[in-house]
Amino acid sequence: MTLSDHLESEAFVLAQMLTSPERARENLAGLSPDLFRSPYRRQIASVCIELLKEHGDAPPGRVFEIAAKRFGHSDQETADYWAEAVYVLDTAATFKGTDSSFRLDLAHLLEKKAATSTAAELARLTKGLVNGEIGTAEALADIAELRAPGIECGTTLADAIAEIGDDPEADTLLTGVEWWDRLHGEQGPRKGLFTVVGGPPGLGKTALALQLTIGTLAKNADAVATWAAGEMSPAQLAKRALACTSGLALGLLSRPREDLSDYQRDRLDRAMDFLASAGDRLRFLGPPLTPAKIEQETNSNSSAWLVVDYLQLVRSDRSANSRREEVDEVVRELTRFAAQGIAVMAVSNMAKGHDDRGRGRDVLGAFKESSEIAYAADACFVLEQEEQVDEHGDTEVLVRCLKNRHGPAQGRRVVFRGACQRFQPRGELKP
Repeated sequence: MTLSDHLESEAFVLAQMLTSPERARENLAGLSPDLFRSPYRRQIASVCIELLKEHGDAPPGRVFEIAAKRFGHSDQETADYWAEAVYVLDTAATFKGTDSSFRLDLAHLLEKKAATSTAAELARLTKGLVNGEIGTAEALADIAELRAPGIECGTTLADAIAEIGDDPEADTLLTGVEWWDRLHGEQGPRKGLFTVVGGPPGLGKTALALQLTIGTLAKNADAVATWAAGEMSPAQLAKRALACTSGLALGLLSRPREDLSDYQRDRLDRAMDFLASAGDRLRFLGPPLTPAKIEQETNSNSSAWLVVDYLQLVRSDRSANSRREEVDEVVRELTRFAAQGIAVMAVSNMAKGHDDRGRGRDVLGAFKESSEIAYAADACFVLEQEEQVDEHGDTEVLVRCLKNRHGPAQGRRVVFRGACQRFQPRGELKP
């Protein structure tokens, strides 16, 4: 049986559970949520089985109301459950030989991942239709106003241009790290940009994200940043931030103050003053990491900048049949955060197949566990070791751009100074 056949059979079985309680009760002993691959259907089936055991039937309206309330953590997720309701009930109608083109159209609208307000409204309309509370004509009239999710009906090109405004920098969020900002074109990085950075262990992925975060806070006095830390503790990150800001080696920071030179003490004091003043605008979020937990934090502090370190350490809020499916769901949620205007930087492990210097990968095969990472991101960069520069451990690195949706895909040779956890430019832009 092919996957499509399996999914169609799932829909049929679930439809029969909803519309033929007698048949469902006869086969109750063999029914289990584990029969379903789709997380939505598995959760919906669990509610069906629960109601069948307790009440002998599973009315569709009641089933999806419970499922949406129990498993939907947002308006969008609630809409997703009602979209599944439409699809499953359409399957039932198909087997009964009835016309259900309207429900198919509505399911298609819901699956387009509309803006939250639109998704909530579509969920309400679908619920009313399924429960018989709203007539088809009334629902169609309401949905006509929602036919372009997120876009006001009648919007013209002139309207869209007027919304851009006269300030081309209004949509940018500069990091203050000049060589990095230049990689994103003349205007620099945009607000709401979803960027992925990968590379082999020890080549500075976290250090780069931390340097860019510090730079963003310094460049944008009102910006707030959230750091979703899957590995390092706040204390470890704070020490690295101090090294990066001061330019002093991590080893020097462990020495007594009297052992430092006047120059070193001055650098350290300046760094401490800045980090103390900006410290309230950088919020750390520790494990376990989930999209819901990250969203709650970014919403509560109105973050403009989000770092996820590492992407593969975030677990989905929903059940998944495979690790890839789980990563795909996490990526979709990060994409949604970026669509709300948050600049998202995800640090990613590299997929197998590259050499120990991080080279030899194209964009779709670069990142571990899923090609969806590269598909969904606006910009993808990998760190590739060029050569060891000197005896201090400084390493020449090519920051190679695999993808840039909003500008040229250009790279830059830089030097990673591991001792002080910062990157410095070296050479010119490399196409």
